[in-house]
Amino acid sequence: MSLRHCVTVLALIFLFAAPLGAAPRDALETFGFTGEWALRCDAPPALDNPHRIIRLRRSGSSFTEQQGEAYQPNEYRILAARRDAQGALLLRVRFAGATQELTIAKQGDQIRTMRNRDVASGRLVVDEGVVASNGAPTPWLTRCGPKEGNQ
Repeated sequence: MSLRHCVTVLALIFLFAAPLGAAPRDALETFGFTGEWALRCDAPPALDNPHRIIRLRRSGSSFTEQQGEAYQPNEYRILAARRDAQGALLLRVRFAGATQELTIAKQGDQIRTMRNRDVASGRLVVDEGVVASNGAPTPWLTRCGPKEGNQ
């Protein structure tokens, strides 16, 4: 492997393995990722109405997906975040012991998962806004109320 390739690989590792610092936090804030999001804000969390709650904290940022009282919330720890040239939010998260890379699109007060890739296997869970396992499009989630304050 050439020196140029080594430097490139190290730069990518640093970009996605670094703790959530000022630049990733800025990406989350400028994207407007914080707060609560749902398909229907006036209805409780359910399998067909997931609620996503995003909080930024000094100790680390995370988001939770709630799918109703019968289910344990899905907890995601944000490892890294940046914006791409088109304005989408690129996240590296830890969920259920696995590292995933997510691409989140935003239109107005709605967000949508456009891509979800398992880092270890390279398997795409979502590609171009379509869930690989069932071919269903990922939903547009709407912001529920004002942006949540950061802690």
